[in-house]
Amino acid sequence: MTRDNDTDLQDFSILDSIPHGYMALEKDRIVYMNRTLRSIFGDRYELLSELVERFPEVAFFEAQTSDEQAARWVDLDGSLFRIRRFNAGNKDIIFFLPGRFLAESDSDLANLQQAYDDFVEIFQNSFDGIYVADGQGKTLWINEGFERCYGLSARNFIGRNATELERQGYIKPLITWKVITTKKRTTELQQTKSGRHVLATGIPLFDNEGEVRKVIINSRDTTELLELKARLDDAEQELEKYESELARLRVESIPGGDIVWEGQPMQKVIDLAHRVAEFDTTLLVTGESGVGKEVIAKFIHARSPRNNQPFMQINCGAIPGDLLESELFGHEEGAFTGASRKGKKGLFELADHGTLFLDEVGELPLELQVKLLRALQDQKFTRVGGTEEIETDFRIIAATNRELRELVEKGQFREDLFYRLSVVPIEVPPLRERPEDVIGLSFHFLNFYNEKYGFDKKLSADAMDIFVHYNWRGNVRELKNLIERLIVTCPDDVITATRLPDDVTASVSPSHTQQSEIREGELKLDKLKSMVGEYEARLIKEAVDHFGSIRKTASATGISESTIKRKLKSANAP
Repeated sequence: MTRDNDTDLQDFSILDSIPHGYMALEKDRIVYMNRTLRSIFGDRYELLSELVERFPEVAFFEAQTSDEQAARWVDLDGSLFRIRRFNAGNKDIIFFLPGRFLAESDSDLANLQQAYDDFVEIFQNSFDGIYVADGQGKTLWINEGFERCYGLSARNFIGRNATELERQGYIKPLITWKVITTKKRTTELQQTKSGRHVLATGIPLFDNEGEVRKVIINSRDTTELLELKARLDDAEQELEKYESELARLRVESIPGGDIVWEGQPMQKVIDLAHRVAEFDTTLLVTGESGVGKEVIAKFIHARSPRNNQPFMQINCGAIPGDLLESELFGHEEGAFTGASRKGKKGLFELADHGTLFLDEVGELPLELQVKLLRALQDQKFTRVGGTEEIETDFRIIAATNRELRELVEKGQFREDLFYRLSVVPIEVPPLRERPEDVIGLSFHFLNFYNEKYGFDKKLSADAMDIFVHYNWRGNVRELKNLIERLIVTCPDDVITATRLPDDVTASVSPSHTQQSEIREGELKLDKLKSMVGEYEARLIKEAVDHFGSIRKTASATGISESTIKRKLKSANAP
């Protein structure tokens, strides 16, 4: 070689025909680059600094001298090259040998090439975004996952400083420089230019002097996860609202919402309920199953100063003991397996300023009775899994069909809780002890289910007579269910005694004397008919009072004006 640059370049031109890469340098100036390298780098560069800025993988060229003969392995555009630098007079020659040319003759190199290819494939196919920068923040590698997360092209950012990503709005906040300056692992929730949310974690890699030589950023698009979480939060809020509303409706009231009674036994209960309604006294409603204890509780709440506040109800015997405490007092986040992530309010909180009805209170487990007693005494409690005391203002109405005194004697119910609950006991008599109410309730349910199912069915006198004398072990609930059953199953417009279930008719079979009287037609139902007539007249009078005139009442009810006048006349007759 001569010292004439043109001669040197002419000599180098023969290198355009070989597959290896050759580059000639004079300090920072690139005086020659053969066709192989020009195809790899995509252009002809005049200065080494320009090439390094575009391809930071070869940045070591700027620091390496021709005296440093150690070979370096570099990835260029997905291909692995072994690079060495030599001195050639006033120039340095950099030689690029493709790894594939050594693989056949060098087994170690073949293994290295395979390991490298595997790494590149893993890197590019990682679902998470991976970004690699050097210790000065210069972008070295970007995989397809990173391009997808942030909506950018790796080709446009390789070799550029990471600050460009933030300056152009692709990433906010940038964590690359935070990792470099703090030398610590950093995690941030980032927002991309397209408005997506990405969870990014930056990890520093150190050199022998403890300085950051590389930064690896791992990114995962959490947009869909956050949207799913938002929908889940909305669903939980809706569920909590629905649970609160459902809790108000847990009491199954008698159709029509009012208490129906005629006789003196029930009148005493109503009078007592009226007197205690305006006070916050704790009440214990007792009576057999189905007598209407829950209806009495609602009756009291509706006439109390708390009537515009929640009426919450729970059946203490219908929920397992391990869940009952959570239902009553609520729980904190993660209090037990399956607990709501945000915790949950209990009925004592939901009943704040209102009334809490504890049905079947005799079924409460002993361990819960202690906590209930304290809540009653102090109006304070703690949630399951919590430590903070919650203070609420509520009224307690308890109910049971069991004899609590006997449970106290057996050690199954706390005596102090019994006295705390039964400040004012209200006993609802069974239906068999108030036959006068059977007629009114029968017509009440008959009208309700006729309207519900679109019928106009009636009860015959002999069927009503059996109702009055039947034992009604299930009380009002049994009467209500039987009326509905007869309405939907009886094909006739008039429900006679022959349509009643056998177990009902058999239980009220008359004595031999009564059977004889029935056969001879001597049984008189005057009293029963009189009671039915009086009840009908009272209902019509209330309707006239409500609508304001006989004509409007006839139009609203479908009953003729003459019938209304006749019924009113019979009601006013001495």
